[in-house]
Amino acid sequence: MTWKLIDEDEGRTYVLVASPGEEAIESLMTLARAEKLSAAQLTAVGAFAHATVGWFDRDNNREIPIDQQCEVISLVGDIVLSDGGPSVHAHAVLGLPDGQVRGGHLLKATFGRPSKLSFVSRRQRCRRPITPTSDFPSSTFSALDKGTIVR
Repeated sequence: MTWKLIDEDEGRTYVLVASPGEEAIESLMTLARAEKLSAAQLTAVGAFAHATVGWFDRDNNREIPIDQQCEVISLVGDIVLSDGGPSVHAHAVLGLPDGQVRGGHLLKATFGRPSKLSFVSRRQRCRRPITPTSDFPSSTFSALDKGTIVR
């Protein structure tokens, strides 16, 4: 896995190129820790050798395994701080060889060929605490220069 900072105009923009066999979430976390990202948006294209996405609601959480190569049609998400370190929250739409798709929260995936991920790091911090009224994380942002919460 390699990455490069390609722009610093509206925050820092990185491109990460992952190699076959690398684990997707761990690759994202490696970059986030190394570059000390506290708030970033991410997008990606490429392919996974296999993946697991999750469907979550209040009554029925389930994992959806994809035990074959799949195209990353869309991968979008964010990286925020949670429990003192970066946390990845990504949604994926994955295409199967017969044209069907599977989608949901990206839980795990292994790259099947070289894949490109793009990150835009923002100038504010974002934390994802668990809300007291649910088991689901919610995000709050704080501006670095003023220390205020923006909702």
